[in-house]
Amino acid sequence: MNTQERINWATKNSSYVANVLKHVWLSELLRYLWQHHAGSKAQIYQAEVDDSGYDIVLTLNGITRHIQLKASHELAKTAWQDIHLELACAIGGCVVWMLYDPATWQIRSYRFFGGTPGNPLPALDGFDVAQRVFPNRQGVLPPHPNVRRVRRANFTTIATLEQLVTTLFDLPTPVPK
Repeated sequence: MNTQERINWATKNSSYVANVLKHVWLSELLRYLWQHHAGSKAQIYQAEVDDSGYDIVLTLNGITRHIQLKASHELAKTAWQDIHLELACAIGGCVVWMLYDPATWQIRSYRFFGGTPGNPLPALDGFDVAQRVFPNRQGVLPPHPNVRRVRRANFTTIATLEQLVTTLFDLPTPVPK
């Protein structure tokens, strides 16, 4: 399969891809913590239903993050992410947008939207109301009043998992030996 065929397959199977990448990310996160922050125990909780704006809850060293995970292949031109208003009410609410290589599914970098550890998600008041995914009987995509469209420019680009861990949990970046 060439790159374009992989991208087409991933687009048609986006829920599957997002779920796989969630597990890849959690595995890499735990491996990083065990290697560089021995003794740190992450508690991981998974939402059974995504109706409150987050997929997982991570607690580490007394800091809790309600995290909405998003994924796009690194060639995508995705201009925004839709974020549920409930996420702003959750402790440490944030969005982690994973950018992955469509050929290998390796996570290459991240985008982050959220506050500092212990603080809420920035206010979503000024963002556009998102549209529902499915059209009504007239074929129109009605507004989704509880969801806001946050543009890519409002996300912070984060190059590495180490930097993301620091952003999420205020852990020091390890000094190379």
